[in-house]
Amino acid sequence: MQVDFSRVVQGTADGLGRELKSEEIIALLQSNYNIDNCSSSVMTIKDYNFEKKSDSVTDVVAVLLVNGKEVSVSGTGNGPISSFVDAVSKEFGHFEVQSYSEHSVGKGSSTKAATYVQLCNGKSTAWGIGMHESITRASVNSLVSAINTFLKDEVTKTEPEKVKA
Repeated sequence: MQVDFSRVVQGTADGLGRELKSEEIIALLQSNYNIDNCSSSVMTIKDYNFEKKSDSVTDVVAVLLVNGKEVSVSGTGNGPISSFVDAVSKEFGHFEVQSYSEHSVGKGSSTKAATYVQLCNGKSTAWGIGMHESITRASVNSLVSAINTFLKDEVTKTEPEKVKA
């Protein structure tokens, strides 16, 4: 993601003919990687529940809002990330995790988890960033962020009502 984002920053700076201010870099990060859906939210999470069936099997049932309509999805995987990807893949086409990382932001009781995920849909890739006090919710947020990038691209290529919902 760092290499990808450095190209975005350099291209913007070159286009403006000057160095970028820190707030401009933050705005670029937020808009390019849709941090917690700040730049596009075709899909949002209404509710979800993970159920660990065994050490290697986790199920998820989620209720999503897609263009304002409720869509229920369910999936199975070896953990929360893979089960959520399985669930949304059934509804929106195949997604595969290419890269995932996480770290903490802050100290003490105000610490948040920051997660970064790169998803592939077979044609292109998209990064998503999520932040939350819960590492699971931060992970789900980053997945939704990346999926929204794909859905936003789909909306710009077709009429909004043609996006699966």
